[in-house]
Amino acid sequence: MIKKFMISVALAGVVFAQGGFVDDASKSKNPSYDTISVAKAKTLADDTKVTLEGKILRSLGDEKYEFVDANGDSIIIEIDDKDFRGQTIDKNTKIRIKGEIDKDANGVEIDTEWLEIAIVEW
Repeated sequence: MIKKFMISVALAGVVFAQGGFVDDASKSKNPSYDTISVAKAKTLADDTKVTLEGKILRSLGDEKYEFVDANGDSIIIEIDDKDFRGQTIDKNTKIRIKGEIDKDANGVEIDTEWLEIAIVEW
């Protein structure tokens, strides 16, 4: 009887040790999870991973778009067609992008690796 009880307690410990809620404080350990402004992104080094929130103002062709954040600052982002993953986005859709800084002689752009429709927080 005691043996069954000890096995149950041990199994319960394993079950409760798996996964669960992750506090937002854990995000700060990896800056690429923190949403930053376009102005801040423009100051970062080439290949730095970033997360931005804002809207796409317009298509510039060749998978390039003008992106604007809540401060009104804009930057060119490159999004492969496959990265839209069937999501319909227009100039009024708030999105979150994850990507990396691409600096060259032409300026600063974001090479987008992930795009999602941002959920309005309340």
